[in-house]
Amino acid sequence: MKIRKVMSVGLSSAKDTAVKAVSQFMGANYRQIKPEEVHKTLGSLFGAVGVDENPGEYDIPENQLENGEMIIFAGFDGDDINFFLEKFRKMKVGTVLFKALLTEYNALWSPVFLYSELEKEQAEIDKSEK
Repeated sequence: MKIRKVMSVGLSSAKDTAVKAVSQFMGANYRQIKPEEVHKTLGSLFGAVGVDENPGEYDIPENQLENGEMIIFAGFDGDDINFFLEKFRKMKVGTVLFKALLTEYNALWSPVFLYSELEKEQAEIDKSEK
């Protein structure tokens, strides 16, 4: 049995409650990333063995994610994520633009750095759609 984990940053109370409910329904552990944790590595936050807390170059120290929303999944495959998002949509609490899956590459990134990378990707998508 695979262990699923979900973490979030910056969600409203209603969205947080919905993510928690869907996580529990799917048997996934869920928690919010605390403001004091946004500069630690994703791998250390998810409990990966041997991943240092310090993201080094994969951090943006001046950013705090004060207005950003993001959900990060670990131990999920594509079908799991689609099922999760379908259940989340049915809760009618709004959307969360940025969602990511923990990978061996981004495990060394901080949540702040991941968020900035997702912002860049979204800007490119928006630009290409014009």
